[in-house]
Amino acid sequence: MEKIHFLPIGKIVGTHGVKGTIKVYSYAETFFVFEPEGVILLKNLQGKEKTYTIKWA
Repeated sequence: MEKIHFLPIGKIVGTHGVKGTIKVYSYAETFFVFEPEGVILLKNLQGKEKTYTIKWA
């Protein structure tokens, strides 16, 4: 079975507002990785993964 590798693009540093939006510290040189309708994968400290669609950046 082939192992899939991921590249970290940022770190969650806080929340914003009451709608559940998050603040992200970007590791990327440009913000194109955070374009609206883009899909990102978040992984928590326990290793559980979940995908999210970017609504705005």
